[in-house]
Amino acid sequence: MSYGDIMLKSDIYLSCPTSKGKKRDLEDIVSEAIKKEIDVLSIVDSIEENNGILITTYLCDPTSSRRGEISNLQKLRKEITLLNGIQVSNPHLREKELKLYATFPMDVITGIVPNICSHLEHEEEIQKAYEDYYLRNLHAVQKGNIDVLAQLGSIHTHYGYDYHNYALIDTLLKQLVDKEIALEVTSGIKRKDAFTTIPSYPILKHYKELGGENVVVGSCIRNALGRNLEEAYKVVQDLDLHPGYFQKRKFKKIL
Repeated sequence: MSYGDIMLKSDIYLSCPTSKGKKRDLEDIVSEAIKKEIDVLSIVDSIEENNGILITTYLCDPTSSRRGEISNLQKLRKEITLLNGIQVSNPHLREKELKLYATFPMDVITGIVPNICSHLEHEEEIQKAYEDYYLRNLHAVQKGNIDVLAQLGSIHTHYGYDYHNYALIDTLLKQLVDKEIALEVTSGIKRKDAFTTIPSYPILKHYKELGGENVVVGSCIRNALGRNLEEAYKVVQDLDLHPGYFQKRKFKKIL
């Protein structure tokens, strides 16, 4: 598919459980992607922690049949390129596991730092939560063996607080550039007439000004495959960023 100067439309999609706690059927995911004219689909499963126990899912198990399912679907559905990977929560705390995962045959490892604070009311508390959030993202980039940092700035969707510590954010963005870690541009949400990506436009602009180029566009919102991708690609094009995807953990531009 051609969109402006972009000759392919790629989506990195977090294969979350449905509202009933079940994994979506892979064939349904692929069929939906083809219907939405997505050319390259990276299907990632999540690794999260629950009460101190690391929960590993399909694709991070080297004996799993899920990777084989993706491979078999690829043989049947030639009109789309299917890739696989994992998303690791708090990758800076998973250095040992990530060294192991790096030996598995996968296309991409993304890292995400969740917002762990909620229902904060006082400005000082919110300010501290933002500081902690961006520091944890910085540690994730410095220590995590990841290809992509996902959903940077998602904390803003909770509070909408106008955080001004760009010295810290710029240090984080410069680390992304230096370590050649791509930044995910999550296709975000529409509110009234406004569209917002994650990260926000100002953060993406700082990333570009600091020498950042490589981004992957993703709709990593539960059950929202392909949502608002065109709007996200407009933002990417406006900032002259380089959209792409990872194959065998190597970044491939799609221009």
